[in-house]
Amino acid sequence: MTAAAPTQPVERPTVAVLPLANLGGDPEQQYFSDGITQDIITELSRFRSLHVIAAHSAFAPQAAGAQPGQAAGRLGATYVLQGSIRRAGARIRVLVDLVDAATGRNVWSEQFDGDLRDIFAIQDEIVRRIAASLHARLEAEETERASRKPPHDLEAYDYVLKGFLANQRYTRDDNAAARRMFDKALALAPDYPRAIAGLASVHLYGWFLTERREELDRAFELARRALQLDPADAWCHYILGRIHLHLRNFALAEHFYARSLELNPNDADVLASRGLMHAYLGKTDAAVSDVEQAMRLNPYHPDWYYENLGFAYLVGGHHERAVATFHRVDRPPSWVLAYLAAALAGLGREAEARAVVGRVLAQEPGESIERIVTSDAFLDPADGERLAQALRRAGLPD
Repeated sequence: MTAAAPTQPVERPTVAVLPLANLGGDPEQQYFSDGITQDIITELSRFRSLHVIAAHSAFAPQAAGAQPGQAAGRLGATYVLQGSIRRAGARIRVLVDLVDAATGRNVWSEQFDGDLRDIFAIQDEIVRRIAASLHARLEAEETERASRKPPHDLEAYDYVLKGFLANQRYTRDDNAAARRMFDKALALAPDYPRAIAGLASVHLYGWFLTERREELDRAFELARRALQLDPADAWCHYILGRIHLHLRNFALAEHFYARSLELNPNDADVLASRGLMHAYLGKTDAAVSDVEQAMRLNPYHPDWYYENLGFAYLVGGHHERAVATFHRVDRPPSWVLAYLAAALAGLGREAEARAVVGRVLAQEPGESIERIVTSDAFLDPADGERLAQALRRAGLPD
């Protein structure tokens, strides 16, 4: 499912970075083109006076196949960055155009040729050229790209791209595949912060799947190490914040989420995730506000934004809104179905709730109230108890 594109104009210049076309002729290399595009989006997002369309929206089929003007209209962009990447042997060529959406005029075009080992320098140069082209609207002190200490070994970077691709799909098999990719990256570049943080995320999801405390403890160790290696990386702060939340170190979770957004204020995923944190803290108005803001930043957002928004409504007692929001999740995992059942039970629609619980148990035969409520990091135990009661009325086993 997709959300409607924004209709309200924004005061900041807005850049949509469309996926770089893969001209290498090998479909297996698409992940590399997409990874480079994602990195450019991430680095541009550090500019506080520049609005950058989130990757999920820029990669949406409606945007990806469009002409610059069409993409701009659908995404609410004032500028569109488009281009292509050709990877052949040890050489790489990147062509990019920055287009003014209102006039269709090319602000600048550039071709970058180099050795694959130069890819990070090429990314730097693309970001600097955009910053220079929009310099009147950008803070001068933010034109320097924050260091993220990429490895010199391109193969390690390749494995990290593959790891993050697998890590986005949230299945057991994909989690195992992501773990293998990050392990391979770290075998080549042991101090690569993004690979370490990626492995931390894998262990965090492993804890969700197994509830083994050692998975959560390992995730914490890795995230802390990644942040020590690169204190300027917003994503490292974010993943450590998520882990602190589930360790129930609530003040530290708030601190690291806030620091992540200070470093990268345009990161819609972090905002949507912070909405979930606020729901656990009982700050349901702030939770709804966070996720709605994330949806504005990322109009073609993934379905887990709806999961977080629905959960905020559920915890806040807005059961009708929770049901409507959970129904927007295209392929709801078992825990989302359980939340839907709880919201239906809260409305007295217990027959519907029991039918949904049947779907929960078909997906996860061992699912239980204890497992769901234990993995939810509620600050106030009363919120967990209300959820447990609703799940009990819906027929989920204790």
